[in-house]
Order: sequence, then structure tokens, then C-alpha cells
Amino acid sequence: MSSINADSNVRAVLEAIREGDMAVEYTDANDEQAWHDGHFAEGRVLELNDEHVVIEAPAGVTNLGAKGTTLELIAAYRYQRWVFHADVKWCSPYRVGGQQVMGMCLSPPRKIKNAQRRRFFRVDTAGIDLDPVCLKPVGAVCHARLSFFDMANKEQSGDGPIMGSLVNINGTGIGVSVMGKPNEELSGIPRFDCVIRLPTEHLDIELRGHLLRCESRENGSSYLAIKIDFESDRHRKRYRDLICRFAAWCQRNQLKRTRDVY
Repeated sequence: MSSINADSNVRAVLEAIREGDMAVEYTDANDEQAWHDGHFAEGRVLELNDEHVVIEAPAGVTNLGAKGTTLELIAAYRYQRWVFHADVKWCSPYRVGGQQVMGMCLSPPRKIKNAQRRRFFRVDTAGIDLDPVCLKPVGAVCHARLSFFDMANKEQSGDGPIMGSLVNINGTGIGVSVMGKPNEELSGIPRFDCVIRLPTEHLDIELRGHLLRCESRENGSSYLAIKIDFESDRHRKRYRDLICRFAAWCQRNQLKRTRDVY
């Protein structure tokens, strides 16, 4: 694949991700274990043209930014999911929106393939009436014996539980929007125990995850991207299947809402 234009579908998805300030997922293409375990970093698409793609390199992710490293990336938007390879050209500070971030310049996509695997579906939950997500900082006293609704009604203070709204979800992680907490405070919490209510299963699940990034939004909220840390292969299969069923339910709801509008 010599140019991004060689595949208009991938170009359109990457452009939609860039315009929507969303992210692609990526990992070392030669690290089969990372791929199997779902160990992906995430980065916004900062720049897109016929010669290269520039994505944001999250803080702390340095092993993937070496020049010449071949990455395997997942670009997902609505019902399109694409996997492709790209080589790292350079990784250096990059200015976007008046802020300086670490940018990673990639070659045009190649080895493009459709990726309709359930665990890659990152489903937007906007407009769906869902219970809040409870985030308990690992190591903090978070009143673990309280019921879900007790936690939801408890004032967010100190090291107590943090209530947020589920923004998106897939088989490897979640995106959560939190109001009323300083972004600096949230970004300093490395790990959370996440309690998610799945209406499809009439079940509350608790999964541990680590913070990939924390971003301030214009409405004063903070967006937390959290990667789930599964304890074992058995644990991964059990909960990933539950999450994927929930994600499929969310997709059906989104499709119904779209049809109702049009």
C-alpha cells in the first residue's frame, strides 16, 4: 500500500477519527503476545495526508516510538473496523490546539484488512440511558462494602469512589467522563477498580484497569481512557464475552436511534 489514498475506506475512517478527536489503537506488530492479550496503546490522529499519518503517543509509551518500528493499528468508526500496519518515521514533540504533545509520524497504511472482531468494537454509548460507572482508585479506602447505588449517591470526596458516565466500551477497555474532579487529580491515579452495571446481564461487574490517558474537555469534564487488566485467560474470556454482548446491545440501541431519527 503505497499511499493512504490507495484505500479510501481507511482514509475516510482516519479522517472521521481525527475530526471527532477520537483515537486509534496500536501495538507492536511483531509482539504477538501483546496482540493476543489486547495490550494496545491509544492515540489521537493529529495529522493526515497522502504521505503520512501523525498520531499522539501517550506519555510513558516509549517502546513503540522507535524509528523503524512496525505498528499494527486499529481504526474504528461507527460500524467500520480496519486493521493495518505502518512504520514509525519519527517521534518528537508536536503542537496541537496550543498544547504540546508527543507526536508519532507513521508511514501510509499497508496490509489493510477488515477487522470485524467483537473484541475490537469500540461502541459509543451517547444517548443510551445507562447507570454511572464507579471508579475506585486502587489502594484507596473506597467503601468497597457499599452497594452500587450507595456508591453512586455518596459524595465524591477524598479517596472515595468516583462516579462517571460511560462514553465508550469494547472488549479491552472503557472510556469514562467524570465531572467535578480536577484533571490533575485524576491523571495522578494509575489504576482503578471499575464497577460497571450491565443491563443486558442484570449484573454489576468489577474489573481492574490502568489509566492510559486523562484529557480535559471543553465542558469542564475529564475523559479517562482505561485499559482493562484481565487476571488470566479464563478471566479474560468470561468478562470479555459479557462486555461484548453489552457492546452489541449498545450498537443495536444506537442503530434504532438512528433509524428513529431518519
